[in-house]
Amino acid sequence: MRPCIPTHHRVHRYFNSLPGLPPAHRAPTHHLPPMPPSRNDPCPCGSGKKYKSCHYARDRAAAAEAEVAAAAAAAPEAARVAALEAHVEAVTERLLRFARARYGAEWLMDVLRREGLLQNGPLPNAEVPLVLSWLTQYRVDSTGLTLVETWRRHQRGAASDDDQVILDAYANAWLSVWEVAEVQPGTGLRMVDLLTSEERFVRDVRTSDLLERCNAVLAIVLDCDGVSFYGGMYLQPLPSLEVARVTDAARRLCGVPTGAVSPQMLRDPKLHLGLLALWREQVEEFRNLPNSMFKGPDGKPLTFTRDEYDLAAPSDVVANRLALLPSVREVDGEPGSREFVVRQDADVMPESLKELSDVQLTLSATQLTVETASARHIDEIRAMLEANLSGLVRFRLRKEEDIAQLLRASLEQAARSGRAPDFG
Repeated sequence: MRPCIPTHHRVHRYFNSLPGLPPAHRAPTHHLPPMPPSRNDPCPCGSGKKYKSCHYARDRAAAAEAEVAAAAAAAPEAARVAALEAHVEAVTERLLRFARARYGAEWLMDVLRREGLLQNGPLPNAEVPLVLSWLTQYRVDSTGLTLVETWRRHQRGAASDDDQVILDAYANAWLSVWEVAEVQPGTGLRMVDLLTSEERFVRDVRTSDLLERCNAVLAIVLDCDGVSFYGGMYLQPLPSLEVARVTDAARRLCGVPTGAVSPQMLRDPKLHLGLLALWREQVEEFRNLPNSMFKGPDGKPLTFTRDEYDLAAPSDVVANRLALLPSVREVDGEPGSREFVVRQDADVMPESLKELSDVQLTLSATQLTVETASARHIDEIRAMLEANLSGLVRFRLRKEEDIAQLLRASLEQAARSGRAPDFG
């Protein structure tokens, strides 16, 4: 099955096509997996046949088997991750209780003030998970020992095996910028560290439903017993076109302008504060981007536009007519629907339509929808369809969403959906 291209990914690709867009705002795509061939493409095996007449059926069967196997394998891992996450919370609470008992009830607030984390008021909920992780490596007094090391010394061997697993995982982890390369909804995400180039499959059901490819998060990823999960994450993700400034600044902090940054360097608690400040600054800048950043070459606001058509003929008849159009080709879609895209390189396509970034047509049993990240030429698309599908479809309505609001609302939803631990 062809992976569904998320709306925001199509928006990012449209941004990249805009002339004069600052390089720092372009979305890197080198981590994205290649798209599989569509049914009517030549088969990759080189037989000269169309993919659907050659290896398509075998590949679909293999993919289905892989999905079943992955689901079966994920069940025990999901239970293990849930248990580990619960133990992380328990260990964190015990560390904070230990710190309050040893250094006083105001120790936590004193540390936050001393390190400048309260300069702009109370600590935002979005930053709490990362700050809690950072505290585990905070050097608490003149001995130079971290909070975890001091706690271990006073535990006198009373730490359980699970305690040791969690503490060792934190000792080996690092804070970095992780980009979503692949999403498995309901299971987790394949993440790529943009600084170290390390990759992990992070088990996390919540973010697998919220994040999309090209999103990035500032996070600590823990590796325990062969599974990876978040040990702390800034609860405000960013689209990757906004992350280039963070990674460039982070590389300057590390003194590594190119190539992979050492994970050991990213374990420095002082550097954690620098990364946290960079991320916070970029989040605020993104929220306050000038409206000009969300306008096309014609000066009009960028919108995600969706036209809906009711079918006046069986969907198979409509599909056959669409397949005859030189500028339209069918691609693999989700079960229960058929998907088509407007070919960018078609010689017969009107010159104005060649400027479109991506036009996707989805045909169900009762409806045809057209989606594009530009409203500029949506009327030409409508005219093309109505001229060639006369009597087969009836235009019903048009929906438009402001892309700036769409992206910002998505980020706000991700932040609100995160469950921030309580300091108390």
